[in-house]
Amino acid sequence: GNPKILEKTSLDTDVAKLKLLKQDFMNQKYSLQDKIIKYFPEEIARLNNKIGAMEEDTIKLQEYTKPNADGFSPMKINGITYTEKQEAGKKLLESIQDLKSMETREIGEYRGFTMEISFDSITRNVRLKLKNKFSYSIDLGTDVNGNITRINNCLENIAKDIPHERDLLDNTYFQLENAKQESQKEFPKEQELQEKLRKLEEINAELKINENYTENLEKAALFIFLNKTCFNGLYRVNKRGEFNVPFNNAKNPLICDEENLEACSELLQNVQMKAGDYSDCKNFIDSETFVYLDPPYLNTTAT
Repeated sequence: GNPKILEKTSLDTDVAKLKLLKQDFMNQKYSLQDKIIKYFPEEIARLNNKIGAMEEDTIKLQEYTKPNADGFSPMKINGITYTEKQEAGKKLLESIQDLKSMETREIGEYRGFTMEISFDSITRNVRLKLKNKFSYSIDLGTDVNGNITRINNCLENIAKDIPHERDLLDNTYFQLENAKQESQKEFPKEQELQEKLRKLEEINAELKINENYTENLEKAALFIFLNKTCFNGLYRVNKRGEFNVPFNNAKNPLICDEENLEACSELLQNVQMKAGDYSDCKNFIDSETFVYLDPPYLNTTAT
């Protein structure tokens, strides 16, 4: 086969792959630019607000933690303050007995935090939310003392979780700076893509020339066929420009005379052929020019 066609096929494949890689690269670049504009600033603001709220919550937790001899701080449920852990745990369980699906209800306060209960229809658990500047949630169980322990652990973990949130904030700042640098980069294989596109354009142009050559070669072959199979080798067209010479009587005409065609081709190398009025010949006829004049036919009939 034509080596240019094979090269074109390979280049088409390479260019298609590089274009896909570039599209993926640009999509990631646009995604980073969107994050730089919206996501990272919003996430930084969210984390700063959360850390600030958690820090205020730890201060309020210390202020409202007033343990008795057993280490239990007073808990208010439905307007009544309970100072004993066992009794508070029982009243907490009682407060959730008539909780309806999709209902959210505020039931009291504990250590400076508002307590709000709701039913999670997915897990089938009762959720307790402790609310102040920020909100903290736990699942309640059926154990009287166990629920109080869960609540205390949740509140004590606020201060412990602040360093983790600060790490998240620092990491978000790092991601923002990294995204800014990455968003400025250009497609790393852009030069390779452009070189292959240029080469592909050149090959396409060459193959286009070859297509024209092939088309002209086919026309020449058809012309020779008509010349060898029509009457007396005439070439004649009607007013519409259509070939209108009838078939000849040859039963087995020699259509492709290779030896003659090759000889003619050799003689016609570097020869210019022109079609025009005979009077134009004087402009290029010289002593080296062979001129053949086809004389007009004499009419043999009155018509």
